[in-house]
Amino acid sequence: MKSRAARIQIAYQGADISKDIAPFVRGFSYTDNAHGQADDLRVDMDDRDHLWKGDWLPRKGDTIVASIVCLEEWNGPGSPSVSIPCGTFEVDEVELAVGDQGDTVALKAVSSLTQNSIRKESKSRGWENVSLRQVFSDIASPAGFQLSWQADDVQLLRLDQHAETDLAFMKRVVDEYGLNLKINDATVIVFAGEKYDAHPVSLSVTRGQSDLRSASLKTKTIEIYKACEVSFHDPKDKELKTFTYSPPDPPAGSGRILRVNQIADDIAMAERKAKAALRKKNQREVEGDLTLMGEPRLLAGMNIALGGFRLFDGTYAVEQAKHSFTRTGGYSTSVKIRKVLKW
Repeated sequence: MKSRAARIQIAYQGADISKDIAPFVRGFSYTDNAHGQADDLRVDMDDRDHLWKGDWLPRKGDTIVASIVCLEEWNGPGSPSVSIPCGTFEVDEVELAVGDQGDTVALKAVSSLTQNSIRKESKSRGWENVSLRQVFSDIASPAGFQLSWQADDVQLLRLDQHAETDLAFMKRVVDEYGLNLKINDATVIVFAGEKYDAHPVSLSVTRGQSDLRSASLKTKTIEIYKACEVSFHDPKDKELKTFTYSPPDPPAGSGRILRVNQIADDIAMAERKAKAALRKKNQREVEGDLTLMGEPRLLAGMNIALGGFRLFDGTYAVEQAKHSFTRTGGYSTSVKIRKVLKW
């Protein structure tokens, strides 16, 4: 069997420069986030000949399309090469480091289009008698995004954006309604967290069988609750009302109730917001970090089965997957995971 090998493939401003930069690359990393954060890319390069700090210096805002390619036989004798499409990025930062081992230049990039107006410009506006999906469409379309809506819609009497960037506003709203937000290239993706938690397992990671390099797992009781109580002013009868959501499988050992004030049009919306607030807290009850030999199948948003850790065994959601390569350490994959909720 051939030794495992991985390389990065880069198109810079539309031109494939993969072979040109290969002799200089010390390492690279691609971080894939499931919710709330832009994906990012980093490439570290030798600069012994002082090329990268001179005429080759990358310009902020330039476009990069990147993939990580695991060469033939990565998954066993006779297996084909495997490619991870990382997406389209814009150069955000270039860092020069000078040391005993020689000069290096780090190119850092973030998902393309998160650099445009949705991230930079604060806005104040409002919507009346509108669906949540329509609000997100009103934001996505003018900014050049497609909208992929993977959740039940919500009808609203009013929704206001108060001196917030579109990105900050969308993140705040999805948190209130128990949704997740991901921006991938030219698409705004909104999906329901509980539906993703119910997805089937895509990969198993078992201690003693998988190429596991390290693991850190923890469980906690602080800020974990058995129920959530939402207080709101009913716009129809102008009265203060409360709704308490209790999950079908509350965490063991917690008797605390999470109490929050929210804007809600009716009891149904109060229930949705109570469930969302409780999920946001309780999904942090059991979480951890894993590092494996490079695993191109591990992606943010998937569910994995963890085994060999006794009471920590079970189904976990991958919240972040970081694929990294260094000359000395080879290709590795690190993931942040949390145990899925069943409600």
